Order: sequence, then C-alpha cells, then structure tokens
Amino acid sequence: PDGMARTFYPLPGGSTRFVSRDSWKLETMCTTQRGAGACITTTSGDRLEFAKSDQYDVGAHPVWPMTAQLDVFGNAIEVDYRSDGRVDTITDTWSRTVSFAYSSCGPRQCLDSITAAGAGGSREVTYSYTSFSVPPASGSRAFLTGVQPAAGPGYTYGYGASLPVSQNRYALTSITYPSGGTTAYTYAARNFFTGRQDVPMAVVLNRTTSGRDLPTA
Repeated sequence: PDGMARTFYPLPGGSTRFVSRDSWKLETMCTTQRGAGACITTTSGDRLEFAKSDQYDVGAHPVWPMTAQLDVFGNAIEVDYRSDGRVDTITDTWSRTVSFAYSSCGPRQCLDSITAAGAGGSREVTYSYTSFSVPPASGSRAFLTGVQPAAGPGYTYGYGASLPVSQNRYALTSITYPSGGTTAYTYAARNFFTGRQDVPMAVVLNRTTSGRDLPTA
C-alpha cells in the first residue's frame, strides 16, 4: 500500500513458495476469498490476497491485483475491480465503503469522484477536466484542472496548451492551492548532449510563488 516493491526468492524444496529479504512469504498457489490466487504473509501477520479471477492484462502481461488485506484478528479490506483493472469499490469488515466513479473523456476513462460512506454519513471528492486538442493525429486529451475535496476550497491546475513546443506545450503552468497560494512555472528548451549530439529538451526556467499574504518569490 505504500508503493514499495519486493523481490521474492524461491524456498528450497518447493516451486510455489517464496520469501523476501525481510521475511515476507509468498505462496503462488493458495485459496483466496475469491478462489485460486496468490497470497503474501507479512512479518506482522497481515495476509495480502491476489485473486486470479480479477486478472487483467497490461499488454501481454497478466496482472493479479490485490483483492483483500486481512489482519490477524480477521478484519478485512476487500477491493473490487472493473474489467480493465480500475478500482471499483473498497469495502471493510464494518461495511464502510469507498466507491470510484468514472466517465469517458476522449479515448480514456477519467476519474470523476471518490465517495467514502459509512455509519457516520458520506463524503465525496470530485475531479474536473478540460480537453485540449493534441496534434497531429492524437485527437483531444483530458487534463485534470480541478480537485474539489469534501469540504472547503479545492485545487486548480493550469496547462500551457497554446504555448510553443519549445516552451513545453501542454506542461503544467500553475497550481492554485486551497489556501489561495499559487505556484507558476515557465519552461524553455536547452540542449543536452546525449552521447552523439545535442538534443533540445524542455526544462523549468522559472518557478514563481504568490497568493494571499504571500510575497511574490
């Protein structure tokens, strides 16, 4: 859950049992709450399950996503996925649920909202987008331009959709924070030696901060 990656090494005398350097154990043929799959047991006793039934493909590679996390007391967090691998819902033992809503934005699916609901009510974070035409043959692409939390002001983002290519067209040009502060970016092309020749690449030229009760810097 923290984005860490681990490498597992085979244990002697078995082709389905592996261990990591920090003693996490992997069983590649186990029974999860949704049938056959893989299971990891951490050093704290948590069990991470990866059900084969939720498999999706990334190119030619099948992926088994994590479908449940159980602690030593039997409390569980279960994750449901859509057919393309996007998270649909997360539910825990106490029936608290996090739901993810999507909609089509060009050739892709954009995340519209995340809603957390339980006995105490519900809260929702929403996301907004702006589409820009991306030549020559890519059509339009949706760029995230706003995040509205469950309470209070949100974040807004700006992009250099009309900038010259040499100034990093479509790159992030501004972020406005809930507190009212803004960070702005400008770009330029600089040549970098790649081993055989100089190649122009976009770099950050300036970063400016400003906002309510903030000196421009």
